[in-house]
Amino acid sequence: MNALLPAPLAARFEPHLPLLERLGIRPLFWDGRPSALEGRFFPLWVYREGEVPTAPAGTPTPILRVVLDREGRIEELDGDTLRVVEERLLADPEALWPIVLQHFHLRRQCNVLTRHVELLKAVESLFLTQEVDKVFAQILQAVMEVLQVRGYSILLLRDPKKAAYDMYIPPETRRQAQEKPKYTFHPDFLDDILFSEKGYEIIKDPNDEGRKLLALPIRGRDRGMALAMVSVEAAEVDIEQVLLAGRFSMQLSPMLENLLLFVETKELTIKDDLTQTYNRRYFEAFIDEELERAKRYGNAFSIIFLDLDDLKGVNSQYGHLMGSRTLQEVATRILGSVRGVDRVVRFGGDEFCVILPHTTVEEALIVANRVREDIAEKPFVLSPAVQVQVTASMGIACFPIHGRTKETLIAKADQAMYEVKTKKKNAVGIARHG
Repeated sequence: MNALLPAPLAARFEPHLPLLERLGIRPLFWDGRPSALEGRFFPLWVYREGEVPTAPAGTPTPILRVVLDREGRIEELDGDTLRVVEERLLADPEALWPIVLQHFHLRRQCNVLTRHVELLKAVESLFLTQEVDKVFAQILQAVMEVLQVRGYSILLLRDPKKAAYDMYIPPETRRQAQEKPKYTFHPDFLDDILFSEKGYEIIKDPNDEGRKLLALPIRGRDRGMALAMVSVEAAEVDIEQVLLAGRFSMQLSPMLENLLLFVETKELTIKDDLTQTYNRRYFEAFIDEELERAKRYGNAFSIIFLDLDDLKGVNSQYGHLMGSRTLQEVATRILGSVRGVDRVVRFGGDEFCVILPHTTVEEALIVANRVREDIAEKPFVLSPAVQVQVTASMGIACFPIHGRTKETLIAKADQAMYEVKTKKKNAVGIARHG
């Protein structure tokens, strides 16, 4: 018997030890020494009134606490209003202890579910704001809390149109990883996890050999939507918690499904049907926001105006269908040459604009030349029988050195592009000062 209480008080529990042992309960009789708890799990704690144990960090929470008064009688259980008279316990311990344990198991489960409801409400409240990044961050934070682990997390969103996954990385993950986490999983492998009946998968973390990567699917009514990926220590993986987190993640499905539907619907109004770049309506709103941000924080930002050289010749020789395919391929090459934070806009006809946040004129020149080379480097294969060579002329304007208003920047970039187009084509021009 682990008699850490004075012998007369510990003796009070001695008759119940065989029964507790059969129930799988190992009691801790507290004497105020923290070392008694380190690295051990005691589902039942017994201690005197007024001497609440202070457990070391990382000590598992007990299932049941029993408080004794100064005379060693049971005063209360876990601070609950349920009080047990010692005579009843001594009279029928076989009946009482299982009931007491069941009560506290149920109450513990109730506390967990209550917390899950609070987390779901927190996520749901953000869905009303329709701020996608904040919703994704809250989803990952809630999953981490349910798992009770520390580590970084990412969200992989399935794009059924491209049969690929887009990655959302919360700011804290970027800080922790110091760079974008490197994931090279094949989409088919991720699909196997997303649609598996198991409901989770534990794999090696490609960013850290000493850790595991826990993947939890979030599925909608008729489609897989996302995988919450959480990097955890191998010792932290508790299958019971994993299954609990899996059930919780599935409760997020209706909210995430509605959000993605909203995003898809919204994109129909701000994307160009032909090239899937942004349209003029989006351009007007985004450049206004970027201009305000740049003024507030003193950042530079640049725009590149791009016009295709001699697209009319493609239309004349091969028809407008081939001209449209050329525009689609040009858009693909531009998108592949810029960052995720940059915005590519079809400004009209064969003219595009690239908005580059936090970018100086020197940096914009590098980007523009990269885009120009990507367009001119390889011929455009429009059909088995048709290949065309296309080039582009570009103009750059930068806030604040070339202008402090939207109208001035657009006019300056357009003028720089026009000068290149009329003189030599397939080149990049920079707006004049003043």
